[in-house]
Amino acid sequence: MRDEKRIVLLPALSLMTDVMSVMAEGTIEKKIAEELLVQARAKQKAENSIGAVSLLQRAADMGNAEAQDALGVCYFRQLGVERDYEKAFNCFMLAAEQGNAETQRHVGLFCRNGFGVKQDFEKAAEYDLPAVDQGNAGVMNNLAFLYDLGVQGSPDHEQAAKYNIMTADLENAAGRYNLGICSQEGKGVKQSFEEALRDYTPAAEQGDADNQYILAAYTMKEMEENRITGKPWNTSVRLRKGKLIFCLPAR
Repeated sequence: MRDEKRIVLLPALSLMTDVMSVMAEGTIEKKIAEELLVQARAKQKAENSIGAVSLLQRAADMGNAEAQDALGVCYFRQLGVERDYEKAFNCFMLAAEQGNAETQRHVGLFCRNGFGVKQDFEKAAEYDLPAVDQGNAGVMNNLAFLYDLGVQGSPDHEQAAKYNIMTADLENAAGRYNLGICSQEGKGVKQSFEEALRDYTPAAEQGDADNQYILAAYTMKEMEENRITGKPWNTSVRLRKGKLIFCLPAR
């Protein structure tokens, strides 16, 4: 009776051993891929792009999502390899399927612009959304842009404004600028020049040139109006390379 039990248990023990062996091999391969990625980053820092690509390829073949993303960037930016949008897109897709948020943003970028794949705004939005949940301001800006153009054919300014508000809440200069445009033009939100100025000003203070230029234009208008009415004004502008730039008042 004891022998019969032993015979029944042996296949189960053998299967468990095989599973543990596969798990161990997977762990070892994962560690090797991570080390290859570290070495690749070091070569990139030393401006050895060709050597970096070789290491990234090996790590990517082992399924490392960061390496797949980095390899896609190499193909996109022509770093150590010839520029190839299709190969870049394929690398990004491999990493995106593993839930890599940065790569999902890259896939969205490629779908939005038609790099290496047919232009598809709806697919771009699909890949951008997971990164939004992780608080990625760049993706929020991208989605605002997509909805402003029309994800499914017609513009949705309210949805675009929603993502601009989310980005602006993160103190992102581009988001502030875009939300200022929405308020200025009344796109997706109530038209309000005062609200527009409230959005342009913080971004200008962060050094964003677009916001500085627009705020300078507003300031020049204010200066002219105040010159006529005699009211004081608290901001100043200066000219740099033929362009009006916003300057903070002296404290």
